[in-house]
Amino acid sequence: MLSANAAVHGVRDLPEYDLANARYLLSFSGDFLETGISPVHYARGFGRMRGDRETVRGKVVHFGPRLSMTAAAADLFLPCAPGTEGIVALGIAHVMVRDRLAAASAAAGRLADHLLAYSPEAVERTTGVHARDIAAVAEEFARNPPGIAIPGTAAATGPDGAFHCAAVALLNVLGGNVGKPGGVSFPNRAQSFAKYGAEAALLAPSPESGYAGMRAAIEKMRGGAFRMAILSGATNPAFTLPPSLNFNEALSKVPFVVAFASFLDETTSRADLVLPVPTALEAWGDDLAPVGHAGAVTLCQPVVDPFHDTRSMPDVLIAAAGELGGEPAKALPWRSFKDCLDKAYGGPGGEMEKALQRGGFFGESLSPRSAARTGSFALPKATERPIDGDPKTFPLALHLFPSVSLYDGRGANLPWLQEMPDPVTTAVWRNWVEVNPKTAAGLGLSDGDGVTVTSPSGKITAHVAINPGIAPDVAAMPLGQGHTRYGKTADGRGGNPFTLLPAGETYALQATRVALTKTNLSTRLVRFANPEGQWKISNLM
Repeated sequence: MLSANAAVHGVRDLPEYDLANARYLLSFSGDFLETGISPVHYARGFGRMRGDRETVRGKVVHFGPRLSMTAAAADLFLPCAPGTEGIVALGIAHVMVRDRLAAASAAAGRLADHLLAYSPEAVERTTGVHARDIAAVAEEFARNPPGIAIPGTAAATGPDGAFHCAAVALLNVLGGNVGKPGGVSFPNRAQSFAKYGAEAALLAPSPESGYAGMRAAIEKMRGGAFRMAILSGATNPAFTLPPSLNFNEALSKVPFVVAFASFLDETTSRADLVLPVPTALEAWGDDLAPVGHAGAVTLCQPVVDPFHDTRSMPDVLIAAAGELGGEPAKALPWRSFKDCLDKAYGGPGGEMEKALQRGGFFGESLSPRSAARTGSFALPKATERPIDGDPKTFPLALHLFPSVSLYDGRGANLPWLQEMPDPVTTAVWRNWVEVNPKTAAGLGLSDGDGVTVTSPSGKITAHVAINPGIAPDVAAMPLGQGHTRYGKTADGRGGNPFTLLPAGETYALQATRVALTKTNLSTRLVRFANPEGQWKISNLM
């Protein structure tokens, strides 16, 4: 997403989408009500978009492989194959340019030749979205400004995520909705945090991809470049990385591994020393709001006394610096992390107390940062990224998505989250794979059947969940289950979907094909409600 915004807008940052004032919203696997960048913030804007204006109810169209909770809240859901969201976006752009519907005429003129290959008919053959629907959505989007196009996790984690996100961003340019109410704008972080001087630069997004940096670090570990590794319990790479990257083997080459964690998991279990830290409800902290408030610093404070004898990672580092003395002590001169926060944000009493009551520091509204390249952008070209798996052997496209309750697996050790029904399937406690009723019938599968999900990189077991709102020939699986060392609530509940992924150059969750084989399992699929609801699926199709 950062690379796409840099290419199209000239700003390497996450934009603010003004949903509250928009009239038309295009979501490209943008599950902003569930597991997006800021679901609470955008759910509030979505509610205002739908109900705040007496004569205007914003329309929402959702493209994606699966009927998610966000897609179910849309006016129109148009299924597309995984990893094709950007192609759908260019099909819409093609119609806008061809029919002279684009508000940004100069940009449209430069793109005319580039978009020739993305006619609605050609896009239909690639994505499965009907040409007539693409044309109709393009006209409605152009004739109902201001409009917004949002890319989501599935678009960003396709075979060529930057291309797909850039294609979606292009629609905001063609619609003339950049830097306007009800459109897209970028936070002016430099202006917002100017009072922090040179440290303000630390607030900008990292110049490197997290996945690329992790791959490089694994190679260095394997080569013996590190004598010590410090792991934060907020991540669990031994679980969330494809096994073919061999993270565990690389970590074993580091002589001394220290982990800060509240719970033992697959990664911290491999540490030589585990330092217990309090949970979020027991600790002080601060963070930056990625969207919504360009100058916001959010604060959190303990709401319960620590249940065990724990100490936060900042407190441990501050104490260690004091023991070392010299330069480390000068660099971290505070008595505790709470003392650090007090001195950074105005001291106890006064502004600090008010900020804690409000939840943070929310600066006055500032003018958004200009999008330098909106008039002369460089749209990334689509590159042929290999899809892992021969279609003859692996006939279904795999669509992995974050669980609304467990996310990538970090919540799997909490029984209340395991008990929370999935909003669409109402399934709990188990791995499941969602398939279209016609696809399931062709494979001889019924709802609740046990199957083995096999990819070129691995295999796991799951239960079939029939979902009529899913693209044909797609197998969709939530992330989160399959732990082997994360407590009795999480361990042994099916396989880890991450093991189905190859160790590619990018973290592509939507670039793998799988096969489903009926398998007898000792468990069964548990649902909170009847999967067919009041009406049978056969009556809906």
